Amino acid sequence: MKSFGLTTLSVACLLSVAHAQTASAGLADAVQKAITNNPEVTARLNALQAAANETDVASGGFRPVIGLSASVGRDSDRITSRSPASQSLTRNGIALTANQMLWDGLATRTEVDRLGHARLTRYFEFLAATEDTALETAKAYLDVQRYRKLVALAEDNYVQHKYAADQLQSKFKAGVGRGVDAEQSNARLALAESNLTTEVANLHDVSARYLRLVGEAPAPRLASVAGLEKGLLPGNTDTVNQSLSRHASISAAVENLRAVQSQAKGKESPFQPKVEARFRTGVGKNFDGVQDQKRDTAAELLLNWNLYNGGSDQARVKQ
Repeated sequence: MKSFGLTTLSVACLLSVAHAQTASAGLADAVQKAITNNPEVTARLNALQAAANETDVASGGFRPVIGLSASVGRDSDRITSRSPASQSLTRNGIALTANQMLWDGLATRTEVDRLGHARLTRYFEFLAATEDTALETAKAYLDVQRYRKLVALAEDNYVQHKYAADQLQSKFKAGVGRGVDAEQSNARLALAESNLTTEVANLHDVSARYLRLVGEAPAPRLASVAGLEKGLLPGNTDTVNQSLSRHASISAAVENLRAVQSQAKGKESPFQPKVEARFRTGVGKNFDGVQDQKRDTAAELLLNWNLYNGGSDQARVKQ
C-alpha cells in the first residue's frame, strides 16, 4: 500500500499543476503562446524583416546618387616651361554631384529579383517554423489529455487489483482460499502497479514537453478538441498532392532555387557596357586648383565597357 500512496501522490502533483488557472485552457491559446514565445519563430521573423530591408538596399540602384562635398587647401607645382616655374595657390570650394546609372547590364534588376526570391524564402521559412511549432504544441496538448486519461485508467485498474488481492489474501489466511489464487493476484497487482508507474512517467514527460513549448505547465483542465478531421481529402493521392503544394519548407526551397537562378543570371552583366549620367557643379576660390576659377559646371554621359579582365567573368558564370 506504501507504493500505491507514493504513486497516487505523483499523479496528484501532475494533475494539480497551475492551480491558479481555474478556467479550461484551449488548444488555440496554447498554440498562440507557443508561437509567441518560441525563439526560432522570432529569429525567422527577424530574418524576414532583414531580407525586406536588403531588397530595399538593392532597389536603391535604380535611383540617382547625390552628394555634396567641400574642400579647402593649398596647391604647389613646378612647370619648367612656365615663368615663374614654381607657383602656389590657395583654393576652396563646394560642389554638388549627381550620378544616375542608365544601364548596368541588368545587374541591379537581377539583384533585386534575387533578393525578392530570398525574401520569399525567409517568409516561407518563418511560416514553416510557425507551423512546426503549432504542430508540436498540438501534439503535446493532445498527449497531455491522452496520458491523463491513461493514468486515470491505470490508477483505477490498480485499485481494482489491489482490492481483489486483499480479498484473496484474507481468504487464504482464513483457510478458505487457495494460495495459488493469491499469488496470481499479487502478480497481476504488481503488473498493474508497473503500468501505473509507466503511465505516470509518460504523463510527466509530455507535461514537461508542453511546458517547454508553451512556457507554462498544462492547466488542470484542458478543453477537448474536436473537428480535426475537417479539410482532409478522401483520397491518399489528393492528400499528398495538397501537402506538397502547401508545404512551407518546399515553397522555401523553390524560392531559394529561383534566387540562385537570378544570381547566376546576374553574373552575365559584366559582359555588357555600363552607361552612367553625371552632373557636377561647384563654386569657390581657385576652384578645383585652377587659378582664378570661381565656378565650374559639367554634365556628361559615361560609357564603360570591360572588354577583357583575364577570364574572371566567364569563371564566375561557370561558378
